Amino acid sequence: MSGKKMPSEEIIKKYIDEDFWNEKIKRFDVDKTLGLHFGFYEKGIHNHADAVINMNNYIERLLELKNRSKKIERILDAGCGFGGTVIYLAKKHPEISFYGISINPQEVKLARYFAQERHVLSNTQFIAADYENTVFPSNYFDCVIAVESLSYSNKSKQKKFIIEMNRILKPGGKLVVIDGFFSKIPSNSFMKKMVDIYEEKRKFEFYIESEFNKSVLYSEESSLPELEEINKFASYLKEYGFLNVNIKDISKNISPSVMKNSFLLINSLFSKDKKIKMLKDMRTISFYDSLMYFFSVFFTKVGKIIRYYTIISVKK
Repeated sequence: MSGKKMPSEEIIKKYIDEDFWNEKIKRFDVDKTLGLHFGFYEKGIHNHADAVINMNNYIERLLELKNRSKKIERILDAGCGFGGTVIYLAKKHPEISFYGISINPQEVKLARYFAQERHVLSNTQFIAADYENTVFPSNYFDCVIAVESLSYSNKSKQKKFIIEMNRILKPGGKLVVIDGFFSKIPSNSFMKKMVDIYEEKRKFEFYIESEFNKSVLYSEESSLPELEEINKFASYLKEYGFLNVNIKDISKNISPSVMKNSFLLINSLFSKDKKIKMLKDMRTISFYDSLMYFFSVFFTKVGKIIRYYTIISVKK
């Protein structure tokens, strides 16, 4: 076997669908950031790539990693994607062991490659695992983060996630969730209709995102993703053993990223009618579908029905 190093482009093509990778470049500047999440805009942040990287800095502050009085040994990223956040923080904090899990083995292979490329193999580990049933011992982690990973699950899996995170966190350990939730379920019939359309199209968007999603993650219709209400999610945390649940609406900080992603998504949907196999059915995605999705995105954002939150809680 040749010892010649393969170029990054060849590695990426080997492990991941090229169209999927190129689409993530458009949405998250993944080739620069390795991030599969929205950017965090604040003073001094002026472009999308910097905002995606700044989300990692925001997480660093939430975990208080610069506070030397706090003894932090192990941190888990539950739903790590290509390992962007783990690799970024591991580079800055070599004294801490960082772990990343993804249900997609191809993402894990790429994360390991990028960790080697960026010289953080000594304090990173990437494992293919489902965050509702991990391989880790109980009371193992000081902190767990989940950045836009619950968005991919249904409400039942979100409860199982909380139970599992409670198991693997040390007593007093911190759980940080950063994701989109319903701020409320509207009572107005028109807005209810917009929410129903949004949810239906969102499920379709997640389903067709990759071959892995279609064949494995969402192979059953019951497994398709659902958004939860923020107050219900907070109540689950309390029910399953977490204290000091703190919720912060950071929609303003990520709105430029949301606008960019919404525009790209809607632009891709506004195409000729096309038939796409979803689960066992052939479904036609029409211009009308795209138009209705556009309106549902617009009204749910304007009506502040879907918001983006940071939820911090502590294990008893």
